Amino acid sequence: MTFSYITIVVLVANGVMAVVTAALLMLVGWQAPRRRMNQYFALSMLALSAYGVANGLGRFIDTLGLDPRQATLIAASLYVVFVAMLFVFAAEFVKTSRVIRWVRNVGMITGVVHIVALWNDLLVVNIRPAPLGDGSYVADWTLYGQLSVAVLFAYTTVAAVVLYRTEDESARLLWLSPVLVLAAIVSHMIIWPRFHLPTQSIFLALAALAAGLPVLRHELLNPLARLNIELRRNHAEQQRLYEARSKFLAGISQTLYMPLGTLAEDTQYLLEDQAGPLNERQRDRLQRVAQNARHLRQMIDDALVFNQLERNQVALDRRPVDVREMLDEVLGMIEPLAQDKDLALKREYDATLPPVYADPLRLRQVLTNILANAVKFTESGSVTVRAHTEDGFVRFEVKDTGIGIPQEAQERIFEEFQQVDGSSVYRYQGAGLGLAIARRLVNMHGGHIWVKSAEGQGSTFYITIPAVPPPADISPAPATTQTAQPAASQS
Repeated sequence: MTFSYITIVVLVANGVMAVVTAALLMLVGWQAPRRRMNQYFALSMLALSAYGVANGLGRFIDTLGLDPRQATLIAASLYVVFVAMLFVFAAEFVKTSRVIRWVRNVGMITGVVHIVALWNDLLVVNIRPAPLGDGSYVADWTLYGQLSVAVLFAYTTVAAVVLYRTEDESARLLWLSPVLVLAAIVSHMIIWPRFHLPTQSIFLALAALAAGLPVLRHELLNPLARLNIELRRNHAEQQRLYEARSKFLAGISQTLYMPLGTLAEDTQYLLEDQAGPLNERQRDRLQRVAQNARHLRQMIDDALVFNQLERNQVALDRRPVDVREMLDEVLGMIEPLAQDKDLALKREYDATLPPVYADPLRLRQVLTNILANAVKFTESGSVTVRAHTEDGFVRFEVKDTGIGIPQEAQERIFEEFQQVDGSSVYRYQGAGLGLAIARRLVNMHGGHIWVKSAEGQGSTFYITIPAVPPPADISPAPATTQTAQPAASQS
């Protein structure tokens, strides 16, 4: 048995390669043995580990009484199997790339053709003991053998380029593995014949590590990595859809806004008999047109404001705002709607409430929205407005005797495009944006909005807005109560 320094170096190099590949095989297989990708990886590592063993035993062909031809062809076949299975694994790892799948199919066909040609003595001939007499064997490449090496080199180069250019962040980490396989091919063809250094085994071991580490990091040791990549991709897609939706809302709202304004003006012109007297049926129809035009225009206003809020284009112009004046103004706008439904509109708030620090336009919008909803969803009874100070805030309360809100819907109604149920859209008319806008505006003021309700027992909406502290010498006045009676009882 010959133990030259070359034999020792070859045995150590192939032993290291076999140990590394066996360790990767067991680690990957133990973590997720049923995953197809891991099975392909395990097969490639098994082939490379077996190649390392066969390559080491090749130093002792004569000592062990092995057939030189069969030993050489088995080692070469295992090498081809490793390269082919490596790219099958890479295709399964990437999955989404059609080009990678094409590379996989070409690799499998090339591997089968190489092995068949190898065993039919079309690639190497004249297998004989090496001139150094150290127990190894050499062979001569045929023309087809040289061509097969060129094809393998070109195929591996293309695979490396394709992996490097793939969009999948984790798959790009695999490109180094085929590059190291190329280095192993060059080493076998150039370095080994001249210097008898087994650098091929070292490069193949590094190729195995280059393929195994991304699997361990992105699929096993850090299973959230791929999920994070997918989440980033989904987030980017959602941002694109969000921008498209915002542009669509802005465009369609601006397109409809002007015609609706003209429709409302023309309808009001006719209702004022400026184009001639109307009979009752004509007046009733025109009033319905005017009412629906107002509803639609309000929906468009809500869509525009919501779009601005989503794009962070709403800036608050905050200043001290007189609460009583604000409530009186809003209730004055809502009172005709309450009278149309014979609802009592009650005022219960302090005569000298401290001012709030708010944008008057946006606060008016919030209060009008909440009160309009209270009237809209109340068929009989009353709507009560209260306000009082509480821990540096003014708390507004709007209580109605309407249809109420089920417990499971009380948080959902503050989300965009949501109402208590689907039938509300058709019965009460609305896009479901009012409360979503109100919550965002209240939050921008540093306040809070919530609701307490029971189905069939009415609702109470609460809003808190930061108050401007009053002077120390002013004490609060007693609460006053005013009730606006239904229109029918005032006649």
